Amino acid sequence: LGVELLLADDPSDAGRIADELLSLNAVRKDLEDRVSSEVMAAVSEWSSVPPVAVFAGEGWHPGVTSVVASRLADKLNIPVVLMAVEGEAARGSARSPYRFNMFHALEQCQSYLTEFGGHRNAAGFVLPAAAIGEFVRAIQEHAAAMAPAEGPILEIDAQIVFDDLTEELVQEIERLSPWGNGNPQPVFCARNLRVERARLVGKDQQHLKLTVAQGARRFEAIAFGFGKEMGDIASCPALDLAFRPEINEWNGHRSLELRVIDWREGDAFPRRVTAGSLYRKALALRDVILPNIDSDYWLAKDEGIRAGSPSRIFDLRDMPDRMAHLRKLVHEKTPAFIAVSTRDTAPRLALGLGLNDGKAAFLHPHLPDPDREQIVKRWLAGEIPVLVAQPLDLPEEARTERVIVYDLLLTWSDWLTAAGAGKELYLLHAAVDQERNRLTLKTIAPNRRVIGCVYTVLRKGQGRRLTVERLAGSVQRLVEAPVAPWTVRIGLTVLAELGVLSWIEDDGGRLEVDLGAVAVRRGLGCSPTFRLAHRVKRDSLACQKYFALQPADDLRTFFGVI
Repeated sequence: LGVELLLADDPSDAGRIADELLSLNAVRKDLEDRVSSEVMAAVSEWSSVPPVAVFAGEGWHPGVTSVVASRLADKLNIPVVLMAVEGEAARGSARSPYRFNMFHALEQCQSYLTEFGGHRNAAGFVLPAAAIGEFVRAIQEHAAAMAPAEGPILEIDAQIVFDDLTEELVQEIERLSPWGNGNPQPVFCARNLRVERARLVGKDQQHLKLTVAQGARRFEAIAFGFGKEMGDIASCPALDLAFRPEINEWNGHRSLELRVIDWREGDAFPRRVTAGSLYRKALALRDVILPNIDSDYWLAKDEGIRAGSPSRIFDLRDMPDRMAHLRKLVHEKTPAFIAVSTRDTAPRLALGLGLNDGKAAFLHPHLPDPDREQIVKRWLAGEIPVLVAQPLDLPEEARTERVIVYDLLLTWSDWLTAAGAGKELYLLHAAVDQERNRLTLKTIAPNRRVIGCVYTVLRKGQGRRLTVERLAGSVQRLVEAPVAPWTVRIGLTVLAELGVLSWIEDDGGRLEVDLGAVAVRRGLGCSPTFRLAHRVKRDSLACQKYFALQPADDLRTFFGVI
């Protein structure tokens, strides 16, 4: 029919054939949907993921099992085998998304097969229906023995920078085609890209259109089937992209476009950092979380970030006994500033280092201003050897010989401020700090469950006025995620932006909430505060990952230490 359509001279004949093809295509989709739904129902009952997924069904059309197997293999990231059973025989289609050699696997099971063929990533076979059980056992055993320890891997042919991506390069690559088994189309990757724009496209909004940049160059990218991942991709502070470059021609205009294969969050922060850009977007949270929490911690102040850098860096990360190493460093009679991730840590650590003996002091925003000024003055004069504080609590003019990062700091602002406060920088933090910090970050970026419970508690309260603290306590009893007063304020602001309610808080922390009727149901992503809070969280998580895992030489480069 396809050939007849292309060769048709009469428009009416072509229309008739086209209608018939559309009808057949609709039938094919129905057949695929039936097989897919039955297979996914079986997947939902798995207690664990097998080394290879094998399914058999009566009444399945053998013409669609290959398509379903291919999609399922991509989705599950394991080899997939589907068999359509017809009477006493079964016809199978097999697909493998990575290094597992499907053709070799069928060779190992050929005693159960009447015929088979294919290659390492795709194969077909026929076997007696009575042999299905033995075949499934044999191929599962073979897959379990051959499964790579590292799991599914996307093979990248080369890492490339945007400055080298040109139409001429794409044309040179096309000269290597045709693509197929044994000559796959090359896959490139570019690292630490900026996502400048992300929008959903397609009839069902299943696809994602991106504008990504590296340095001064930017490209459009199309990610088919990645619509559900828009939030994660758009909020990445740095994006690693696997893609194939293509020439896109539309309405006489030619442009180079990236077809996205996969993505992950980048693991490096751009070398060039400007103080004003670090957390300027977090300024919008000021009105939400003030006045009862230390909101300025999350705000990068230009005046609080030092332009200087240390002359030496000592990498003592992940030491077994952190406190013992800290005591050794601070008892060498060298003035020291100890940078900590949370303000509550400062008094506890200072107490352990000799607060009562006058050997250590701490800064905290709840200290009266005269006391803070006196502590800093005595520390700078050498009367107090050790000062413990969050970096952004340290006065801008304060400088010392030695800065010790005791635990994993939460923001890029913290790191730049700490590094600019002394001549020597000691890294004493540990990767295990990430989990504790993750809990802290959850309080400033409540998820759907937490925000939903805020609404539930208010609705059941029938308009009863609660304090922010009591509301936070009620929500905490309903969820496992940590909840703080500012978590509730952010949740209330999100609900207000979605038109669910309006609220005010008096000077005593009591809430007055008006629950309105929701005219149109809107997703949380429609709230600017929700998007902002989760972007701040992601920025901080990327920061922690960088300083926990980056090699020491890269950290020296980051801080400008030669």
